[in-house]
Amino acid sequence: MARKKGFDYFDAMYQLSMKTKEASLVLDDIITHYSSDYLIEKAESIHQLEREGDEIVSSIMYELNHSFVTPIDREDIIAITKFIDNVLDNINALPYSFDNLGIQKMREKAIEMSALIVEIVEAMTVVTKEFSKFKSTKTIGQMIQKVTELEGKADIIHSAQIKELFTSEENVLEVVRWKEVFDRLEKIVNGTEQAVLIMEAMVIKNT
Repeated sequence: MARKKGFDYFDAMYQLSMKTKEASLVLDDIITHYSSDYLIEKAESIHQLEREGDEIVSSIMYELNHSFVTPIDREDIIAITKFIDNVLDNINALPYSFDNLGIQKMREKAIEMSALIVEIVEAMTVVTKEFSKFKSTKTIGQMIQKVTELEGKADIIHSAQIKELFTSEENVLEVVRWKEVFDRLEKIVNGTEQAVLIMEAMVIKNT
């Protein structure tokens, strides 16, 4: 891999977050218009975005290994990159879980959580875009507050659905299926919050 002159780490991390945002929109489309055929058609779109994200991660790591000077500490760039990449990986994995679990019909609360994922990933993307201006922007703080609120809403839905599964669902297989789905949705939300909070920590560290 040839090195790029004046490699922009901030922009690379932003581009990775944009791939994650695109993937969250495709996931929401799958969940909102769910059918087994539509799932197969759209899952590859997310997988392609995940592959493109992997290429961005590889370019960041390559540059880190060959650069003497970086805009912030290397370990901070690595941490942010990995947290965002984990969100993209978890989004990519979910449609395959639907298929493996034999999900035939989407539940309304899963659709609600998917909409929250779109919002929280969008907020993460804004934070990543603003990160290069962390010494002057107020947007990061506003988005972090929004992420915290969205995570709280998702947590309420997740907790209520798990309780309902174990107290009201008589079909054991449905309990297993949907606990897995709601846990994976929650994992995406939590991972996105972690990515934002690590950027908040880097802002504090570097100001």
